[in-house]
Amino acid sequence: MISLPKIDRNNAFSKTASIRNNALLTSYKVAHRIAKCKKPHTIAEELILQAAVGKENIMVGKSVGKLLLKVNLSINTTSRRMRHMAKNINDQSIEKVKEVEFALVRSIYG
Repeated sequence: MISLPKIDRNNAFSKTASIRNNALLTSYKVAHRIAKCKKPHTIAEELILQAAVGKENIMVGKSVGKLLLKVNLSINTTSRRMRHMAKNINDQSIEKVKEVEFALVRSIYG
């Protein structure tokens, strides 16, 4: 009889969640860099992902290249990430302006 190793389901779930979180963070970081460079968001899927996977396949091994494919850099996703970050920055800016206006009104009438 062959004995199978025990599978720690909590650890397996934790690794999967960690990979998903890292892939999400990576996707946002790539979108941020594209926006900072003022490049079209289509470059993520067309160039960046393919170049990264190719480089990692050569330098480290195909397992890392496969892992990079879990990072969603599709055109729609990258565009959505950029819009999300822009909205967040806009919301933060509005909140800061509101605080400044309140401080000015308070100092004039206070």
